Amino acid sequence: MDQERDDLIPDTRDGCMPEVALRRIRFCKPNIPALTTGGYYAADMHVHTTYSDAGTSVREVVARAFELGIGLSITDHNMIGGVLEAASRPVPEPFVPGIEVSTSDGPHILLYFPSVHDLSEFYSHEVRNFLGDSPYLAIHKTSAEVLGRAATYDCISVAAHPFGYWFFDKGLCKCIGKGSIKDEVRRHVQAMEVICGGMSRGLNLRACHFARTHHTGITGGTDCHILRHFGTVITACKAGGAREFLEEIRAGRSVVEGEETGVIGKGISGGVILGRFLPYTLPSIKVHYRQNTPRITRFFRRLMR
Repeated sequence: MDQERDDLIPDTRDGCMPEVALRRIRFCKPNIPALTTGGYYAADMHVHTTYSDAGTSVREVVARAFELGIGLSITDHNMIGGVLEAASRPVPEPFVPGIEVSTSDGPHILLYFPSVHDLSEFYSHEVRNFLGDSPYLAIHKTSAEVLGRAATYDCISVAAHPFGYWFFDKGLCKCIGKGSIKDEVRRHVQAMEVICGGMSRGLNLRACHFARTHHTGITGGTDCHILRHFGTVITACKAGGAREFLEEIRAGRSVVEGEETGVIGKGISGGVILGRFLPYTLPSIKVHYRQNTPRITRFFRRLMR
């Protein structure tokens, strides 16, 4: 096992610590003024819009980012229309072009690019022609295939909510732990999403421990599907441009602050997501059936032993 890093021991106390350098993962309300004073730029790195399964328009989320004084990365499921729209208007820095790819074997992979051009090139070659009948769910590529192809582009790959989501196997580390995906796949991931607003504290702490023991970079984001959650989890780096911001993450110098969404907020988000999936009900059921059948089979095999 790799040597553990003390700077990735999470601070779970109430309120943010004033000394930014003491801990790089802090479970607290983001203290944007303190980060700014310390020379950091902050961004919510996991944001969904109406271009996929959220109820928030690009215009609304960009306006909110300006109001909070933070940047953002729009990471719609298998779609880049939100990024393209945002890029056509004034946006706060850092603005990091991104996408959340939903793979055929379950995990969601966040990919961040230094420019819209780089993202568009990846999308046109690796995603657009592999969409399924339920476009926001699994594309016709496995997590190993997505990560393998991403490694040939100028981008950073991040395991989204590594140990989630609930009874769905949407986290890379969760799937590896269950044996449905080989451990070697995680070696292609450059960072872990250590605070995801949609996760529980326990699952986020597991992500923190994984990042600490395996020396990965760290990011954080809300995974927001409604505007009220935007900006409650941020990633901060001492760089304002997208390329430099990503280099800081890759170099292990990013800071993550934030808190998980409450039960009521998660329920509201779930309702919004379900509403967006209604037009794709049947193909979505087929995807979940295909992804969960092996898990159910393994469960009954263990039960019969």
